[in-house]
Amino acid sequence: MKKDIIHKMLRKLKPKSEFSKNSISLITGSTISQAIPAALSPILTRIYTPEEYGLLAVFMSVSGIFATLATAKYDMAIIMPKSDKEAANIILLSFLMTFLISLISLFIVHFLNNEIVDFLGKPEISNWLYFIPLTVILSGLHQSLSMWSTRKKRFKRISNNMILGTITASSMNLSFGLSNFGVLGLIFSTIIAQSITIWHLLIRSFKNDSSLIRYTNKLKIIKVMKKYKKMPLFIMPNTLIDNIRVTSLNILVIQFFTTAILGQLSLAFKVIRVPMTIIYSALIQVFMQKLAVSPKNDYYRLLSKFLSKTTLIGIPLYSFMYFVSPDAFAFVFGEQWRFAGEVGSILSIWMFFHIMTNPVGHFLILVNKQQILLLFSIFYVLIVFGIFFIFNTGEFLTTFMRMALTMSFFNSVLIIYSLILAKKLSK
Repeated sequence: MKKDIIHKMLRKLKPKSEFSKNSISLITGSTISQAIPAALSPILTRIYTPEEYGLLAVFMSVSGIFATLATAKYDMAIIMPKSDKEAANIILLSFLMTFLISLISLFIVHFLNNEIVDFLGKPEISNWLYFIPLTVILSGLHQSLSMWSTRKKRFKRISNNMILGTITASSMNLSFGLSNFGVLGLIFSTIIAQSITIWHLLIRSFKNDSSLIRYTNKLKIIKVMKKYKKMPLFIMPNTLIDNIRVTSLNILVIQFFTTAILGQLSLAFKVIRVPMTIIYSALIQVFMQKLAVSPKNDYYRLLSKFLSKTTLIGIPLYSFMYFVSPDAFAFVFGEQWRFAGEVGSILSIWMFFHIMTNPVGHFLILVNKQQILLLFSIFYVLIVFGIFFIFNTGEFLTTFMRMALTMSFFNSVLIIYSLILAKKLSK
């Protein structure tokens, strides 16, 4: 009798909707994949210095610009068509674009190496720039394969892939750090982890979907290239500008302040983003898939419901971070990282509004309002430069607070606009 009661209770606790099941699967993967580096962070921050994290941030910023272009953003179109045959041609197009842009990045890195190094003012990264073409390939393949898995609702696979990547990166970070590899250890760890996760997704996807290859050819690839031309025309510039904003922020911090402060900022971003990575990124992937197959009259309900949920979770979470970050960073990572906690306290304000714009961005892409995102990204870049060149006080925390509050305001404007648009489309 007791066993029957327990079984009934357990059945009630099990998620009933597909959305809930998929969300829980991704949240579980995100939680585990974040728990592992979180557990190692107190060790790693005592092995690597703020300056080394700062140099890593510079390299990742430069490589990130090229990686943004990797698929020409055709990967974003993989979940859009109803037919898997059409989607198969899009993923091949994404692969081709990835290798083409990787080759272009190799020429740029080789022939403009001195100019890039002089611009950044960091001669030590000269040889590291040659890793950029490889990071472009890895990033592009991972983006495409992840979107294909999202399309096919293989959320458990995505979850396992996140865990695999985190275990690899964390163990490599620790091994290279103890072997005194310095910044190169951090770079190698990222490359190795990405390679393993891509191989995992590629083998599994090929095993399940290799039959679709016979429906792909040159003419069909050209057809989908034209059909989804808004991706490279609007989404790619938008993402590129957004990445330039992050890159320019890093470069401006070096120019106006120090590499050590950039390292502190880098850790603050990494830690404060954890809740978003664990909860919101998982929910967003499921939300994207659900939105893509829903009728227009359901857009407002889905978007407003998602934003309401994220608000209820985000307000107490980021309020807590705002008050405890300085002491928490000093205790967990060491006293030399207290400044990162002070930065994190300010960042929590911005991050709360930033996470709300992620579902909004996917909604605007779906309804072909990519130009709004592009305009928004341009404003973002102008804000960064405006704050540093016009409203820079010479004191980093004050300058960063001004930028965070301004960014939060513009995020709010984009959210309100998207809700109004969704309501109009739902009528």
